[in-house]
Amino acid sequence: MKNKMNLGLIFALFFALTAFQPSKAAGEIGIIDNAKILEKYQASVDAQQKITDAREGLQKTFTSLATELDKVKQDKALTEAQKADKAKVAQAKLEVDKKKVDAMILSLRNDLESKILKAISDEAASQSLSVVMSKNMTFYGGKDITDQVLKRLASSDKK
Repeated sequence: MKNKMNLGLIFALFFALTAFQPSKAAGEIGIIDNAKILEKYQASVDAQQKITDAREGLQKTFTSLATELDKVKQDKALTEAQKADKAKVAQAKLEVDKKKVDAMILSLRNDLESKILKAISDEAASQSLSVVMSKNMTFYGGKDITDQVLKRLASSDKK
């Protein structure tokens, strides 16, 4: 009886150890340095500059409208209703501009994300990698494919 229990225990231990061993059939795991991609990929750098410029432009619009509204508040020739109307117009203009900036940022980010994910997917397939993880989420091992992905991105932008 004790031998059967030991045999069962040995079998369970063997199963547990082999079940969690990485299989060569599963393929290697790739890793990607997201920060390096965003720093070195020219389209990402350009997009970040466009976003910065758009946000600065929005800030200038806000400052200009705030200055204009201060002048309107001090204008004694205008009624309170006229002042309120001018404030609503200024607020509406700011909201329209903000929506345009938000849409532009979303479009840039979606475009970048799709290009980067395609390059990662293509590189992973070419190297028979079954999984690609972010470098900052990887504690040990993995094949770094960051440079190859950057090359793919650069060559796809030239087309």
